[in-house]
Amino acid sequence: MPDIDHGQVQLAEAAAAFRKRLDLDFVKSMPNGFYRVEDWGCDIDFSKITHGGIGKVLRLVRLTGEDVPVLAAAFSPLTIANKLSDLAHRAHLADNPLAVMLGLK
Repeated sequence: MPDIDHGQVQLAEAAAAFRKRLDLDFVKSMPNGFYRVEDWGCDIDFSKITHGGIGKVLRLVRLTGEDVPVLAAAFSPLTIANKLSDLAHRAHLADNPLAVMLGLK
């Protein structure tokens, strides 16, 4: 929902209306890709991304007022490694792929 997702209330209302119109069983939310690395203490530059993270998903659940499951996107460990390492994971994969794979597990 481009441009609608910049506001919490607008996003919740649009998601609830979309679910009702199509009679869907759940709502899927897609938080920005950095929400998983904030817990690791990373300083995040949100200048190109709408603020929100996982809190945005939780507010969506509250604001929809619906008794319907809201599923959040789950990012893969490799995607999280990318966000944490600023692409250094690629060099680590080339140098020692086994260690990286063990770390991802």
